[in-house]
Order: sequence, then structure tokens, then C-alpha cells
Amino acid sequence: MTPEECDRWLAAGIAVFHGSSDPADFPPLYDAAAQRLWLGGFGVAWAECPAGSDGWCAQPVDVALMRALEGREALLAQLCTHEMPPDVVH
Repeated sequence: MTPEECDRWLAAGIAVFHGSSDPADFPPLYDAAAQRLWLGGFGVAWAECPAGSDGWCAQPVDVALMRALEGREALLAQLCTHEMPPDVVH
């Protein structure tokens, strides 16, 4: 995946957290790399919520994710089943 594609999926995850329902902002099924980057963007947006915010910011990240993916159960299921190998630091 190119750096531009990585940036695109991170930005798409952020956009969905902030309310985008554009189909282009959701990663394709069976594309683990895009899904992981998208999930990272979604998580970054959640983590950057100001203290005392409402809406999705007031929810645990897993609840916000489930709400964002209503109607996209297959994608949610895939995101929940990815096994990510641990990072190895040398």
C-alpha cells in the first residue's frame, strides 16, 4: 500500500467518526490493511475528543464503532476478528 493510500484510509476513519456516511469512507471487505488503517483513524479521532464532549466522544470507542457501522455488520465482524501480531522491538 502506498503512503497516499495509507493516508486516505486514516483520513476516512476520522471522517466516519465525525459523521461521514459516504460509502467511499468505509474500507472494503477482505482488505485487512485498509481496515486496520481505517480503524486507526477512527480511534485517533475518538482519542482526540475534548474532555466533556458529547455524542460519540462520550461513548467508549467500541460503542462508537458499533454505532458508526450500523448497517455494515459484515465490516464490523471483520474488524472484530483481525488478529494483529505483536510488535517486536529489537
